[in-house]
Amino acid sequence: MFKVSQEMRLNTQAASSTSSSSQSGSGSGLEGNSPEEGGIFGRYQRTPDAVPILDSDVSKVHSRGLGLTHVSLVERNEFTVDCSQAGSNMLLVGVLGQRGPCEEVVVKHLGRSIHRVTYRVCDPGDYILVVKWGEQHIPGSPFRLSAE
Repeated sequence: MFKVSQEMRLNTQAASSTSSSSQSGSGSGLEGNSPEEGGIFGRYQRTPDAVPILDSDVSKVHSRGLGLTHVSLVERNEFTVDCSQAGSNMLLVGVLGQRGPCEEVVVKHLGRSIHRVTYRVCDPGDYILVVKWGEQHIPGSPFRLSAE
């Protein structure tokens, strides 16, 4: 599915210095909170290589449904996204109107990399529906919609 070139490592020095600094501190529990001091935020060390490398092809994502072309103010709007041939990645969906993000967006994984997306808008006007597979727009995205 995806490759992780290097795992996150437990920084044992930071963990041991946290316990020793909290025992010798004023007792507030706030001593040594910076990563440099080895506090609670410095317990795990992230390495630049810890980000998974995902093998995916956004051109193989398929979407269909009325929610991609028409917006209803009365009912929830719905469409499906089939990512089964596109490899491994994350599906990201957002709907933005004139007053900001829409009331509700729900992405439900149905299995086999097929997702059902429902969203609800309350105000008439123009909306932009963004659907991304990882960092790239799926074919047709962003979708421009109008609710009357």
